[in-house]
Amino acid sequence: RTVVKEEIKEEFKEEELRQLLQEQQDKIDSMTSGMNLNGRAEHFLDAKKESTDKEKHGEE
Repeated sequence: RTVVKEEIKEEFKEEELRQLLQEQQDKIDSMTSGMNLNGRAEHFLDAKKESTDKEKHGEE
């Protein structure tokens, strides 16, 4: 009987850890996706700048 209780405790601990890890992963994911969005925006702005520079200097 006590063995079963211990096993349940272990499983409970593992489940708690898994949830904590998942929460951490979600936080990291939302942070990195925010960073990716910024990177894409910068890339887009650079591309726009390049095309307007070409227009100013005339097509090569």
